[in-house]
Amino acid sequence: ESILAQTFTNFELILVNDGSEDDSGEVCDRYAKEDKRIKVIHKKNAGVSAARNSGICAATGDYLYFLDSDDMLPSDGLDKLAAYVAKYQPDFVIGDIYGEGFDDTTLFSVKIEKEYLGSQREILDSYASFQWYMMAPNKLINRKFLLENRLFFKEGIVSEDELWSFQLATCANSMAICHDYTYTY
Repeated sequence: ESILAQTFTNFELILVNDGSEDDSGEVCDRYAKEDKRIKVIHKKNAGVSAARNSGICAATGDYLYFLDSDDMLPSDGLDKLAAYVAKYQPDFVIGDIYGEGFDDTTLFSVKIEKEYLGSQREILDSYASFQWYMMAPNKLINRKFLLENRLFFKEGIVSEDELWSFQLATCANSMAICHDYTYTY
């Protein structure tokens, strides 16, 4: 629902039903019938990495974005990130995250003061010093860059986001930082 409520409307939404045993697949199919921007992939359960990899392979847009099924976006989240794509054409854009369900609502801010890093060294240094989070969601990533660098998720491991984020940091030559809330975890 939070994706369909975006002020940025030029997107394709790929829903991956990773072998759910409830009516999730039917819900996905119902949404796809109502909105031509939605594609549904039904597959045997193979875990989050395989599900994300299926989405990467099915995507046709210029940029990719991962959203976990239990998270949400503010209505202008994609618009805010897309503004940095228009301004910098980076390998990826990252924004701030609100965490809900903790003792209180927590803001996980990217701790980089600049709004653009233009070298692999700067990006890797910022990653190594924990200035941005090690999770796949809330990054708008250039699809061509992702495919050229074969940045797929390693299947069969725990904390696959951490390995993938490290690989992203070692490959990227440009990163834009949106110092605004663009994701709810």
